[in-house]
Amino acid sequence: MKYVSALAIVASLIGNANAEEAIAVIGYQKTTCGTWTKERRASSASAIVYEGWLAGFLSGWAVSEAAFNPLANLDPEAVYDWVDNYCSTHPLDVLSVAAVTLTKELLTRAKRSN
Repeated sequence: MKYVSALAIVASLIGNANAEEAIAVIGYQKTTCGTWTKERRASSASAIVYEGWLAGFLSGWAVSEAAFNPLANLDPEAVYDWVDNYCSTHPLDVLSVAAVTLTKELLTRAKRSN
């Protein structure tokens, strides 16, 4: 049942262009990309917490994807670097939007490789 719920949440995220208004995300729903960037540059304790949240979000999404492993061959630093790049050009987006955008990118890559 947990996996079905996770899949429903991720499907609603991916299918909705304005994800931050469509669903409630637990944890850091108001944290902006600007804050992510500031904390990562400072190597702060908050940056570590945000990275952990992102890793958990993506791992939960990966569990719901039975057809492939979307995080295969990705190390955490590559994921964080991707979000760093995204957030540098979208500082007003919230962190969950960056996470959803990354899931869309990973889905697109997986479809191309199949």
